[in-house]
Amino acid sequence: MKNPRAKIIIAALGYVVITICMTYPAIRHITSAPAGLNNEDAFQYVWSLWWTKKALLDLHISPAHLTHLYHPSEPYHPMLAVDPFVQFLALPVVLAAGPIIAYNVEFLLSFVLTGIATYVLCYYLTSNSLASFTGGVIFAFFPNKMLHSLGHLPQTTLYLIPIYVLFLYLLLDKPNLKRAIGLGLVLALSLLVYIIHTAYFLIPCTLVFFLWHLATDRHRMLASQFLKYVALAFLLAFVLTAPILVPFVLESFSGELAYLQAGGSGAYSADVLNFFTPSSDHPILGPLLRQLPIPIPGHKDDEALVYVGLVTIALAAVGWIGDLRQRGMWMALGLSAAILACGPFLKIGGQAVQLAIAGRQWYIPLPYALLLRLPFYEWGRNPSRLVDTAMFSVAVLASYGTSSLLTRLGALKSKMAFAAVLAAVILFEYAIVFPFPVGQTAIPDFYRLLAADKEDHAILDIPFSGWSASNTNMYYQTVHEHPIVGGFIHRVPVGVRPMMSFFKRLVTPFGGTDDIVEALSGQDQAAILRYYDIAFVVLHRPRLPLEELPVWIDLLASFPAEKAYEDEQIVAFRVPDTAGIDQLKPLLVVGENWHDIKLSNGTPSRWMSNDGQIYAGISRDGEYELRFTTSSFQTPRRLLVYVNETEVGEFHVQGRQSHSLGPLSLQGEDWTTVRFHAVEGCQVSTGADLDSGGEKCLSLLFENVSLQPI
Repeated sequence: MKNPRAKIIIAALGYVVITICMTYPAIRHITSAPAGLNNEDAFQYVWSLWWTKKALLDLHISPAHLTHLYHPSEPYHPMLAVDPFVQFLALPVVLAAGPIIAYNVEFLLSFVLTGIATYVLCYYLTSNSLASFTGGVIFAFFPNKMLHSLGHLPQTTLYLIPIYVLFLYLLLDKPNLKRAIGLGLVLALSLLVYIIHTAYFLIPCTLVFFLWHLATDRHRMLASQFLKYVALAFLLAFVLTAPILVPFVLESFSGELAYLQAGGSGAYSADVLNFFTPSSDHPILGPLLRQLPIPIPGHKDDEALVYVGLVTIALAAVGWIGDLRQRGMWMALGLSAAILACGPFLKIGGQAVQLAIAGRQWYIPLPYALLLRLPFYEWGRNPSRLVDTAMFSVAVLASYGTSSLLTRLGALKSKMAFAAVLAAVILFEYAIVFPFPVGQTAIPDFYRLLAADKEDHAILDIPFSGWSASNTNMYYQTVHEHPIVGGFIHRVPVGVRPMMSFFKRLVTPFGGTDDIVEALSGQDQAAILRYYDIAFVVLHRPRLPLEELPVWIDLLASFPAEKAYEDEQIVAFRVPDTAGIDQLKPLLVVGENWHDIKLSNGTPSRWMSNDGQIYAGISRDGEYELRFTTSSFQTPRRLLVYVNETEVGEFHVQGRQSHSLGPLSLQGEDWTTVRFHAVEGCQVSTGADLDSGGEKCLSLLFENVSLQPI
């Protein structure tokens, strides 16, 4: 068969069949449940597809403006604007069939399209369809990609990368306007898939391509036609992506996005042994591997599974033998990416390797330690994801190797049989878990009923924080479409933690007990909830201890709240529509950095570790006086008081003293935070009067905290 298009169609059918088999039974649940681990990241990306449609078409706002998570904070989250490709691609399917089907379609296509794109690139390089099919199998189904497909949809959307590199080759071979435009368009789309791909895929591939060909093919690289059209392509990509990416870059350099940084680059680095070790969850090899005396990654260790495949390594080694000018680039890219994937320090067998020099132990540094000093790369806590770039190179080299081996076979049937066996053995090695998991969380009918309620109100789920709770609550939100108090996507935006802490402390089975602030009645709690437009409190049975559920139900009954719905998963209460927060008396909630309640001379008190916070619900602008009593049983202490992070007073505390501070001009904001800061910090104490014994970090003892209108 000499028709390249017909070969691509046949290859595509092959990738479809393999995808169905490797992800089975996901195809059976395509309309009902997202493929991937239950209550994990897949639920976040189902939500992301729904939210993009909701924000753009219903609310007419940017998806970065989170009006429906972290209620009522409504923060700005740039990560939801900077990577729009996956969401925009799914938008027609979301409109036609909903976010679950849209997610599953993109999930399945991520394998098929990656296989096809890699096939096309390999066919361009090798002119061998069977060898190219093998390259597509490797890059579409390698273990780290399979593992991330359990929930990280953008991470597995890799099919634009081979097309981008193909256009680089095409433009180098024959510079013209059409190919330059094609390169620019593909690069623009690639930049909008996932910011990690830009750092770990696009930049390394581009640098190695240009440096290698500059060294080996200087004449063509420096030709004026090529330079003109490649500059045009990059300019086109910049113009198309600048409205999205330039603000993000400027915010980063200004320090506004510092909260996106996360540590752990050492922990999330590749272990050298794991390049040669399949998943411990392999359906057949797993039980054998788990008996080995070395740490073997499983399907929950998504940053540790970097297995290349023994057959794949052998094919890549054969592929390296040949025209070094043509194939050496891929070896350079693969080796450099694999070394960078090992992170800042060398790890073997789960341990960082150390050398004894001059009587001291030293870790062996790797090039990624230098990469962490560069802008944006300093955020890169997942060096092991560079294994994707390494596998891209390995797939191309393995295609070369397969082509070399196939030339030694005579009949076409023999070649097809050999290629089929290769693909089967590679896929056997690459299996991570079978059957492939799918989400098992059924959506209660309550949320479908709530979807018909068009009133502008929010939902408070109990619990509303924590990984599993956030994912499930967001998954339910795709049905009821009302704002929720919690949630999580990518990173926690600036400014939402105090509000989340406020609600965590506000609604609790122990909210009515005596404390350093005046106890809240059920009516008070209900008034605050209604003030923030929260109409329903939903208890999630699976995530609450069985013995606590009756306590929660009694608490909500004290509002009094009306039970609106109950099934095996949830108990939903309608918050009574009260008059709102008392217009004169602020209601206070104890926040972070306090020890347990104790009695001091018969009065409820708390030790503060330091920076103890009190949250105040204030509904009317006015002048207020802050009152509180402190005790310092050791040395005199210097205490600073902040209101919404503005210093408003200073006290020198010795013994037991009552203090007042005012007038304070406060506005009826969503929340007011009072923070007490002991300048000398906290002291470690082992007093017998401590609630749980042992060492605790103490600074001052507080009681009788109140905020009174003047």
